[in-house]
Amino acid sequence: MGRSTIEILGGGPAGLYTGILLRRLLPHVRVRISEQNPQGATFGFGVVFSDQALDFLKAHDPETHSLVTPHMERWHNMTLNLPKGSVVLDGVGFSAIGRLELIEILRKRAEALGVEFRFSHIVESLDELKADLIVGADGVNSLVRRSLGSEFAPHLEVLGNHFAWFGTTRPFDTLTQSFVETEHGPLNAHCYRFSPDRSTFIVECDDDTFKAWNFSALGEEGSARLCGEIFRDVL
Repeated sequence: MGRSTIEILGGGPAGLYTGILLRRLLPHVRVRISEQNPQGATFGFGVVFSDQALDFLKAHDPETHSLVTPHMERWHNMTLNLPKGSVVLDGVGFSAIGRLELIEILRKRAEALGVEFRFSHIVESLDELKADLIVGADGVNSLVRRSLGSEFAPHLEVLGNHFAWFGTTRPFDTLTQSFVETEHGPLNAHCYRFSPDRSTFIVECDDDTFKAWNFSALGEEGSARLCGEIFRDVL
């Protein structure tokens, strides 16, 4: 009888940590992660953990907890910037870490446990994978979900809001939500620090505001400049 194999599609935090858990629980099983992007590539900026999530991680996987937490930024308040003033909410415990930094920590931990990797590898069909178990951690356009749609019967709903995930060199002291009213409609910026000199800066608006500002014609750089102007008081 050959060695049992588990294939994981997707090398983001979910796929990586699934690989870690599987190798801890089933050290006799071969585990391989296939990731379509090159090693060291990622999309997005910071990843947020609640205090409760970190407590759960510490209780069940203290080694990974000890690897991740020294690299985290922490805060205990939330700031709401409203059109008529600011409000600070206390007792909100969260931490954040750069997404690429988190991925590299988890990748090295997975490798140390014997997880195999294929980077820059696009799996075109599940038939390519000769495995006892396939885990789909391959995001919103999941091949696993598409291929097994009739079995999984997913319910997908597309909503109207638009958002852009930017980064800024301003280190926000707290998790900050900033709501602004403009001549073309309301927008919200969701900001949090993930390193001593970097923050995630997510801008969101509804479809009417998106169209009124003509964001679809601006491209990435133009949208970043316009959002910087709209939220200049926050930045």
